[in-house]
Amino acid sequence: MNTKHLKLIGALTSKPYAFTARSWELKNVETIDLFDSLCSNIRADVRGSEIMRILPIDNQVINEEWISDKTRFAYDSLKRWRFVNPMIKKNEIFIQTSWKEAFLFIKEKVNNENFANIIINTGNYTDLEELVTLEKFSSKFNNVILNSDINTNFDSQDYYFSTNNLLDTEGKKVLIIIGSNLRNENPILNIKLRKLAQSNNFLIGYIGSKYEYNVDFMHLGNNLKVLKHIVEGKHPFNILIQSFLKKNDKGVKIANQFKNKISLLIGNEFNFNSSNSRMLNTIKEINSNFNIEILTNVSGKINALELGLLNNKKYNLDNSGKNLFYLIGTDNVKGIKKNDFIIYQGHHNDIIRTNFDVILPTAAWTEKSSLYLNCFGIVQKTNMVNLPPVQARTDWKISRMLSILFNQDVKYNNIKDVHNRLNELSPNLTNTIFDYKHLRNTKLSFKNNFNVVRKNFFQANPFKSKMDTYFSSNSLERASKVMLDCHKILEKKNNF
Repeated sequence: MNTKHLKLIGALTSKPYAFTARSWELKNVETIDLFDSLCSNIRADVRGSEIMRILPIDNQVINEEWISDKTRFAYDSLKRWRFVNPMIKKNEIFIQTSWKEAFLFIKEKVNNENFANIIINTGNYTDLEELVTLEKFSSKFNNVILNSDINTNFDSQDYYFSTNNLLDTEGKKVLIIIGSNLRNENPILNIKLRKLAQSNNFLIGYIGSKYEYNVDFMHLGNNLKVLKHIVEGKHPFNILIQSFLKKNDKGVKIANQFKNKISLLIGNEFNFNSSNSRMLNTIKEINSNFNIEILTNVSGKINALELGLLNNKKYNLDNSGKNLFYLIGTDNVKGIKKNDFIIYQGHHNDIIRTNFDVILPTAAWTEKSSLYLNCFGIVQKTNMVNLPPVQARTDWKISRMLSILFNQDVKYNNIKDVHNRLNELSPNLTNTIFDYKHLRNTKLSFKNNFNVVRKNFFQANPFKSKMDTYFSSNSLERASKVMLDCHKILEKKNNF
């Protein structure tokens, strides 16, 4: 046998799954993943009520044939450290109780105390049905603050990632990534960009913290002064852009030469910058020819942005009285005082759980059928993969019951009522499920004010890398044994 052309091929075996089940024991359910905003199409193999492994489903528009490490291995968190029974706090001790007693406890507080503000915050995995219920519930009050942790200072469609501008293979284009470690934050999108870079039709530059990358791009610097010089056409990278796009019109600003061929992809490190919204508005004022794409990291925030469930007021709480916090699957909340009343609705939380007064357990996205938007603006539906804990309930049904306790019944009797209201808020949304050709073109139309530069917004402060928290960015990931091991390895590597 001629062994010259033989290759060694190893089996792609998942260690957590190895020797745990036989293939004929498994039931296969197709659904989507929510550990990043791409919402990859996956197949869950289930035995009884336990997920045994996660495999990718081929979808050429979204994840192709790939899934990330989080998607493949973090499912073990769904059965660890989660809330499985309603609980109320009495004398600083949590007591397991029934749903009836938990609701009576809440009703007593609502009837006997006046709350200066009602703060409603949603988390990474909040579905569209729950948000529709919250929309009607919150509209009945004058002192409600919605999603104070989501930046609202950008245009209504900036939170979608335009596939037309970046993933279209026709013609040469330039991409400048700003503050995003795509290899970790969105590995499948990183694969797509890597394939584009290898096609010689894409020139990619990167501004942000240095990291080990596998995409052919140029690291331009670590602060926004670099971006200022590029937008003004004064950076050496502009000469390379000119050569790459084969334009040589002397005396013409580069931004005016190459309309719709240069895109800025704003990522995680930029979004967490204290002056992020001002910088974004400044870029728009500087030049109207740059396509600006914002990569929102989680589907839950995209859902809230789509329905406009945002805090449009300055986040200043009335400190003259108590506040009622209604938290749905969120980890970090600002402004909590000792005497505030906190209702937590979700399945995991390891950061502020000691501050809660009531815990209402919910089903995870693998345990219900719900709608989610991904970063491309594609609406997809989860399928029930396994059964939730016996006492867990669906989010929108819990919110409906709370509206009754507040004497403000939202009157959604079934899922059809919820979807009808969803279509009123975002027309035809429920009719585009799995319609992958319905990709939203989010190209922005800005004022062409190229000479206006607010230099004070482009600070020399370097971007701060988020790599060290990639595998432990929220409570659900921290509950995963596999993700915990990955976090320790990454932390050790960074400290080496």
